[in-house]
Amino acid sequence: MNLVCVSCEISSSTWYVPSRRVWVWRGAYPPQDRVYAPAQRLPVIYDAGVLLFYKHIIEPPIEDHLVDAVLDEVRVERDGFAINQSAVRGCVDVLCLLQDNSRAPTVYLEKLEPPLLDESRRFYEAEGKQKLEFSSAPEYLTHVST
Repeated sequence: MNLVCVSCEISSSTWYVPSRRVWVWRGAYPPQDRVYAPAQRLPVIYDAGVLLFYKHIIEPPIEDHLVDAVLDEVRVERDGFAINQSAVRGCVDVLCLLQDNSRAPTVYLEKLEPPLLDESRRFYEAEGKQKLEFSSAPEYLTHVST
């Protein structure tokens, strides 16, 4: 197991315990969550927990490291090597939940998706050019259709 995979596993396991505790707190204080917080324009318990987790655990440079880790794992898999997909999925799930404030886009949308799409575009352009150059028309069409 490589270091990138370990960081993805650590991020998802680090998120699991606090997120479960926030759900317990939310269940223990439903009136505050439904009535008091919105009336005072405060975040509900779960949103406050997500904001605190982001601010004290994930905020840069950890966030940048996690984004790089996911991108590295995608590159490794595209090169034909096996990766721990559940660890990467866990890391992406955490990035999809986190925001730096309640109105901002998620860390995934802001930090991971643009470079992932850009890298995917470059990868598939290069692969397409290579297949066109070194494959016959029937081989290329078979590759494209699968």
